[in-house]
Amino acid sequence: MRNISAAAIQKILTKMGVEPVYLVEVQWEYGGPTITYGDKHIPELGINGQILDISSIENIINISKSSSSQSVNVTLDDVNGVLKNTFNNTDIHKKPVWIYQYFTGTALSDRILLFRGEITSPITWKESERTLSFDVTSSLNSYEVGFSPEEGDYPNLPPNLVGKTWPIIFGRVFKAPGVRVDEIPSGT
Repeated sequence: MRNISAAAIQKILTKMGVEPVYLVEVQWEYGGPTITYGDKHIPELGINGQILDISSIENIINISKSSSSQSVNVTLDDVNGVLKNTFNNTDIHKKPVWIYQYFTGTALSDRILLFRGEITSPITWKESERTLSFDVTSSLNSYEVGFSPEEGDYPNLPPNLVGKTWPIIFGRVFKAPGVRVDEIPSGT
């Protein structure tokens, strides 16, 4: 759930004269500082207007593996050569990125988080345009809970027990069915 400050709500409710600014924060080095880029120059906050383009959010849902993924493409302008230096000396793949919406005239702490993810391929540096573009992907995974034995896990596993899930029990359970781990031998 998103927490939106009262100052940001006041700006959202204003009908005219409000221009939202997109901010992209990137942590180029793990444990290092985050660098903030804006689609508009905000000198009082020390934010350079280096965002050339932010695509709309694309949502991909994988039904069979119960996961969803969202992605955004960001293009930054390298006016001072810092991005080229970072691109040449740092592996920027999988670095964390935050995309915010900010309203001028409010505190920076009143910005609204729109998207959070990691830099993924394709990462493109265009020397002629001095731009760096990359995808930011946010992955939400949900995994199946439980366990079922497979043939590779246990030697001599009877075929009728392959893929049969073992029960998950929480608290005090009565009359839970047991799962056989091997067949009862029979002979004549």
